[in-house]
Amino acid sequence: MTEKEKNEREIENNRDFLKWKNLQNKNDKYIPQYHIYPKQGLLNDPNCTFFYNNKLYCFFQHHPGHVLHGLKTMSLATTTDFINFEYKYMVNTPDDFFDSHGVYTGSSIIIDNKVHCLYTGNVRNEDWSISEYVIKCEYDLKTDKFINKKNLFSNLDYTNYTGHFRDPCIFEYKNKYYFILGAQIKDIVGTILLFELDDNLENPKLIKEFKLRENIRMIECPNIAFVKDKVYFIYCPEYNNQTLAKDKRLSPDVCWYSKIDLDEVLGNDEFNQKIENYHMVDYGLEFYAPQVFKMNNESYIIGWSGIPSNVEYKEKEYGWLNMLTLFKKIELDDNGCLLYTSDAADDRISV
Repeated sequence: MTEKEKNEREIENNRDFLKWKNLQNKNDKYIPQYHIYPKQGLLNDPNCTFFYNNKLYCFFQHHPGHVLHGLKTMSLATTTDFINFEYKYMVNTPDDFFDSHGVYTGSSIIIDNKVHCLYTGNVRNEDWSISEYVIKCEYDLKTDKFINKKNLFSNLDYTNYTGHFRDPCIFEYKNKYYFILGAQIKDIVGTILLFELDDNLENPKLIKEFKLRENIRMIECPNIAFVKDKVYFIYCPEYNNQTLAKDKRLSPDVCWYSKIDLDEVLGNDEFNQKIENYHMVDYGLEFYAPQVFKMNNESYIIGWSGIPSNVEYKEKEYGWLNMLTLFKKIELDDNGCLLYTSDAADDRISV
């Protein structure tokens, strides 16, 4: 094991910051005016974003202990005007066996005024390989805590998928509950999986596997967007190493979308589904890990505006790194292609 690997493992195992009561950053140099950012430590993917009672709740992956990727928690930013944000830190922490090495990307759905969430729990095995679990829980609006955590399943329950098995996106369609998941087939090909849930959001049943291009080795952060009468997957594919070696212009981190005929998908008995249309949202890491949510019956999107690890930014000197993008409305052009238009602050709500 190299010294770098030892250092990274030590950071990932260090849990001291979980005892911190307050995060401090008194120096306001480089702090963004309109973006969600971490007061201390490293931020990445937005999570479980929802709009309720005239307030937007946006969680984000957060490692407060260092400006490196380490043991992840979820922190929370709320707003009523998309300009001014209030923060609550470490509202979801790795405190169970199924998320012992980090709470990672998930999504939310509101049913009967209760906020239900699915998210990814990371577990490091003895050989330091990763198993990833799908966790069901509730977000308590009164206490700002994630409660009633329950493990639904993990990649270990399936023989055909690796430990890259993550980022559940839950949704309701025609009075049934589903979620999609980013995964990697064991022949190192990326896929999107579709599961059906029962009325208690439990007992997931794998019903579809979406085939993508063979040069994609993994899928992260799949989202589903309902815009007008059309349905889209928005997701982050990672090219395989051979493709990247052939074309130096490619970024390993991108965000795509694909139009889906969900009625046709759900109406046939075929397990394997093929995606044949691909469109670029943006190159990573200027826009990565999309999170779609509904506000006033319109679809909006936010992403992670991160940086490659070999790029140095001045804010690291002040103990924090990365931010989220602005919130954007999703619209369609005349050809049914997705457009990201006005900032949500321009469409801000009245309270």
